[in-house]
Amino acid sequence: MKQTTNSTTTTGTHLPEPGSYEIDASHSMAEFVARHLMVTKVRGRFVGLSGRITVAEPPEQSSVEVTLDATFDGKFADPWGNSRIGFSATTEIDREDWGLTWNVALESGGVLVSRKIRIDLTVSAVRQ
Repeated sequence: MKQTTNSTTTTGTHLPEPGSYEIDASHSMAEFVARHLMVTKVRGRFVGLSGRITVAEPPEQSSVEVTLDATFDGKFADPWGNSRIGFSATTEIDREDWGLTWNVALESGGVLVSRKIRIDLTVSAVRQ
């Protein structure tokens, strides 16, 4: 991202202030999507989401615990005066890398549950 002197990018997005932000679990979500029978999608949700986002100056050097390529969705002040930022991210994992190896071969070809699992994150974080 290119930053201008008024804290916006060339696309007009307001950049977050440098600092530490705690993920607000009650306003954030981590979901997964797997293929079932090779034709439908099964969705689920992870519980106990937590983490910290560190916004650096310059923003390109920022970091987050459980690192993914993320999209900055914006910054805003909530009704209680807290500075919040929002991000979304998607990644794909191989479930067998995590010890989830059970499966059943289908007569028509393919397997009951896909190896590749998509993980979608939507995160709201509060500046500390």
